[in-house]
Amino acid sequence: PCIRELMTDGYDDMLIRVTLCLPGQFLAAVDTEELRRIFPYGTVDVALQEGGGLFLSGERPSQEGEERLDWMLVAIAHVVVGVADR
Repeated sequence: PCIRELMTDGYDDMLIRVTLCLPGQFLAAVDTEELRRIFPYGTVDVALQEGGGLFLSGERPSQEGEERLDWMLVAIAHVVVGVADR
């Protein structure tokens, strides 16, 4: 069902749980307060977890003969929306 149909008394009782999985060396760089502000309603709980992936996506030729690698960072976000007990 649509969230609007579940939240008949407004969005104050909405609970949002976000789990963001990233390679460990990137976890400290996540601004969890900024992540919370993405969601305009409800109470937002953010958890960080080691996971995701860091993959070599190819090499770029350099002009001076140095090796230049391109990396791809993959993050996994899991978002659960619920309603607080009344």
